[in-house]
Amino acid sequence: MGKAESKNHYLYIRLNRKEKRTLFMIPRLLYYCFVEQFDMNDRTLVIDNQNDPMWEIDVSKLSLRSFSLLVNQKKIDCKRLTKNK
Repeated sequence: MGKAESKNHYLYIRLNRKEKRTLFMIPRLLYYCFVEQFDMNDRTLVIDNQNDPMWEIDVSKLSLRSFSLLVNQKKIDCKRLTKNK
């Protein structure tokens, strides 16, 4: 598996209770518990996981971002990489 492909992996747990399934992203839970509490129901807030590999989680490398800002930052970073080639 290439390095670019490894960025598409997610760590999550799935809870089932009386036919209702709930999916929790592990970095989101860790950030909420150990860094700062936030509205867990607000799906516009995402956790940016800067750990490498992503499953060796250091909570100091997790940051809370709005989804739109994170996407815009990734686009800028991608343009910089292609420009420098």
